[in-house]
Amino acid sequence: MQEAGADALELNLYEIPSDPELPGSIIEQRYCDIISEIRSQVTIPLAVRIGPYFSSIPDASQAESG
Repeated sequence: MQEAGADALELNLYEIPSDPELPGSIIEQRYCDIISEIRSQVTIPLAVRIGPYFSSIPDASQAESG
């Protein structure tokens, strides 16, 4: 998309967990991994939208650094 001339990229991330045994930290880490991978591939501005029922924004910021 960047090579096609996009000025920015917006990601709309939403996962519906179906495994009750899966800890929220795993889902948060998945989001961070997706964002990090895309960020490493593009230089244009990147906006990320998450669903309104996201587990915990402060905890998600720990997922990336942890």
